[in-house]
Amino acid sequence: MDGISAVVPPQAVAALPVRSARSGVLAYLLLMAVQLFGSDFIVWKGLPAFRELVLAPGQQPTNMPYDEDLILPILLLVQAAYWYRLLRVAIPFKSRRPVLSHLFLFLGRLNFIFGSTLFSIVLFRHLPELGSDTDLVLMARRGVLMVISLFALFCFTLELERLGDALGGKRQE
Repeated sequence: MDGISAVVPPQAVAALPVRSARSGVLAYLLLMAVQLFGSDFIVWKGLPAFRELVLAPGQQPTNMPYDEDLILPILLLVQAAYWYRLLRVAIPFKSRRPVLSHLFLFLGRLNFIFGSTLFSIVLFRHLPELGSDTDLVLMARRGVLMVISLFALFCFTLELERLGDALGGKRQE
């Protein structure tokens, strides 16, 4: 200990927790921003596709209004941010704020409504109507993207609920 205190001034040692706490907050906010961006992207790009499925049940849309080349990297980025945050970055907020807690819990539930609705439309309304002229490869590719998107929305929902619980007094990592 004496060797360390001779090299590092006590003022610098005292400042370390503050600096790491700030970097923890910044890391958490950055990871949350990535997840929020991805969730918004999924919903924003998915709404026209959802509308297409509702208006034309049983018909396989040939031109979906989202870019399949862009959505997969965004989904992978969202998942990387989620898992990194879950495994490496603690939720930095410890104060009890019931209004913010309820707001984040509400947003978490609201976030998954779109995914649940899309899944319900596809599974219970759209799939039974598809005919023999259905392109199975295209359907499988879009189905995999839908499942990955739903999982990303689910993970972000859990993240919002963890934040809401932390702000409500229940500490969850």
